[in-house]
Amino acid sequence: MTWTSLLLVSLGGALGTAGRFGLVVAVNRLSAWQYPFGTLLVNIAGSFLMGLLATMFARSTLLSATSRLVVTTGFLGGFTTYSAFSFEVVQMAVDGRYGMAATHAGAMILACFVATALGVWAGRCLVLFVPSA
Repeated sequence: MTWTSLLLVSLGGALGTAGRFGLVVAVNRLSAWQYPFGTLLVNIAGSFLMGLLATMFARSTLLSATSRLVVTTGFLGGFTTYSAFSFEVVQMAVDGRYGMAATHAGAMILACFVATALGVWAGRCLVLFVPSA
């Protein structure tokens, strides 16, 4: 690891965090329910993108290793919100909303696994159109 790669990954993380914050706030404002749809959306999108991009990066030389780290570890690491998700589930349980806590945990885990699998599948399909490694 170099200082340059550390700074670039940190910058990617900052951009991902800003993107997550903006999207979560916007989505939650549009929702009439007391349910954290914004967190669910960013985790599904981030899972899909991780599956898609990691698969494409593994089979292509379009980006350098550092650029790949900036996108996956940096941006997507900052964009997805496991800590926010786990806090929301615990807070729902503490508030006595056990059904919502269980639903949120189950929906998040299932949806993110499915999104990652779809991203891997899409990456394998799209890699046919990019130069191989």
